[in-house]
Amino acid sequence: MSKRLTGHIRQRENGLWEGQYIYEREHRSIYGKTREGVAQQLAEIITSIEEGNYIRPNPHTLLSWLREWHNTYAKPTLRPSTFTNYEMTIEKHFNTRLGRVKLKNVSTRMLQNFFNEKLVSGRADRKSGGLSAKTFDDRKRALMEQM
Repeated sequence: MSKRLTGHIRQRENGLWEGQYIYEREHRSIYGKTREGVAQQLAEIITSIEEGNYIRPNPHTLLSWLREWHNTYAKPTLRPSTFTNYEMTIEKHFNTRLGRVKLKNVSTRMLQNFFNEKLVSGRADRKSGGLSAKTFDDRKRALMEQM
């Protein structure tokens, strides 16, 4: 008989509730405003671990994921010039506030605001004006391939 996974819940000094569990010998925590909410999340996580369908939360920011995609997944399939072009795009256009957002928190609204801003004042060479329609489409296509 296998040992049933458990976790525990405590209230932190800041008033939030913390649920802790162990996954692959690593202590993990979840947080919430109510004990009941954390207990429900913890039960769902433990059940998914026991059933073998748990997916570890993604620690990537948008920028770190774009870099990983670029170097790990895209490099073998791209021509050298395209690889270099994508690299410049990632570093010049996504090494921004948006690039520091956790990937799980990136919303379509954030992306649309980013694209709108690039159309108005998105030149990486710091000249006035936005990206040309072709450059904009290229950058948007590159991002969509990576997501």
